[in-house]
Amino acid sequence: MEDKGARVADYFVVAGLTDISKPLEEEIHFNDACHKIAKPKEPITDVTVINKSLGEEVPQGYKCIDVTPSGLSADLNNGSLVGPQIYLCYRRGRDKPPLTDLGVLYDGKERVKQGCEIIQTTPYGRPANISGSASSQRVYITYRRASENMTQNTLAVTDICIIIPSKGETPPHTFCKVDKNLNNSMVYGAAIQFYELYPEENLTEKQKSQLGLAAAGEGKSDTCRTVQTNKCICLLSHWPFFDAFKKFLTFLYRYSISGPHVLPIENSVKDFNEIHQDAV
Repeated sequence: MEDKGARVADYFVVAGLTDISKPLEEEIHFNDACHKIAKPKEPITDVTVINKSLGEEVPQGYKCIDVTPSGLSADLNNGSLVGPQIYLCYRRGRDKPPLTDLGVLYDGKERVKQGCEIIQTTPYGRPANISGSASSQRVYITYRRASENMTQNTLAVTDICIIIPSKGETPPHTFCKVDKNLNNSMVYGAAIQFYELYPEENLTEKQKSQLGLAAAGEGKSDTCRTVQTNKCICLLSHWPFFDAFKKFLTFLYRYSISGPHVLPIENSVKDFNEIHQDAV
């Protein structure tokens, strides 16, 4: 798509159940059972970052950290809307001294710790700046390697985990937290939440019972009662045009419930961006 300059809205989001979504019987919790049966792992000897936005793939012998413990995206630039998708990869082995420390460097604002190395490029030779070109602050991953004559009781990095504290995630047991924020971009948001009909046939018999709905075939269903699900439409932007966002989202909601339409609602969002570009 041709770049026509700055947009009013960076992202349009519809949050809610889709036509093929199924309500969960129970909440899904992160299963830490793997740690209970885990065997001793080889230490981590190398780390790197890849830019998936540019099609970079995981180097041979490395493993990419794609998700956080609760299943969220482990993109190191997760908090930015316009930044590149940067992922951390690591390699295990015993062919070289292991890593003993990982860190985050705010380039130009602090010095590199003694003995640490900076990951300045990806394996494909591109800049490894996590914040990307959209930010004036360059952020890099650093590491420290053990010496060649290290002793047997030297501590080494044996596992790496990416967490998003703003989503309530905390480091797993025995992990040491690197208390640095990887991205600081400011994003504004406006949203409208509403209810929409949910097909009763998609419910299980247990869910129907919990909601007080008669099981199919009993002939006792209350025709005045309906099943509703939450839905939300929102705009995320680097511009605080809240009044305009509110009016547009309200219009979009009313338009969506006014009846069937030839063009999808997403076209209205595209038109909204193009019409207001001159005002940015």
